Amino acid sequence: MPITIPTLSYELNTTVRMHREAKGYTQEEFAFLIGKNVKEVEDNEDLTTDSAYDINHTNFYARVLGKLPKDMFFKDSFEEATIKVYATKTEIEKKNTGKTNIKFKGTGSFNKKSTVIESYSIPVDPNYDVSTEDQALVLSILEDCLKDGYFKEGATGYKLYQDLLAKAESGEIQLPNSFRPILVSRAITKLCNKRKKPKLLPHRKLPKTAEKWLLYKEDV
Repeated sequence: MPITIPTLSYELNTTVRMHREAKGYTQEEFAFLIGKNVKEVEDNEDLTTDSAYDINHTNFYARVLGKLPKDMFFKDSFEEATIKVYATKTEIEKKNTGKTNIKFKGTGSFNKKSTVIESYSIPVDPNYDVSTEDQALVLSILEDCLKDGYFKEGATGYKLYQDLLAKAESGEIQLPNSFRPILVSRAITKLCNKRKKPKLLPHRKLPKTAEKWLLYKEDV
């Protein structure tokens, strides 16, 4: 069944995915950085659904991906307000690794014209080249941040990730060579699941702004 989606939403979905992949972020990592559930990112990058990223937050997506807001849309945008997408998705298992990818392909139709959509694949279970030692190091760094009061006022996933990079750049901390958002995300999950204080609470029900979609705050 074809889906109809606003043209700008289709463009934003497409460019976010392309810039995310170029940056080396998985869907799970990008979801952490923008403070969303990974299912939302998966749906937005699924050609068979009409889910879409929030255009009002385009500037934030661009900042997370190291782009300018104008880079989040096609250079030659479609003139029509909506586009009808005919797409399929197929699970393909790689025999040599046993890993599964979901392949999307289709065509877009507008004003009785059609355009071929470049096919792409999304790994179902991405392989992160990180060690248990690297994960333990990042967890230890965040535990120190927690003890030092970093989380008292709350912090977004993106701000935390950027602050860690800045501290490493200044020589204040040493991050593993494999440092990437998934290490921070997993460490945050562990800190939120601690039984004893100090621990973190995910305040997802607090008033949300473009800068504070995901707020972690110390449980005091």
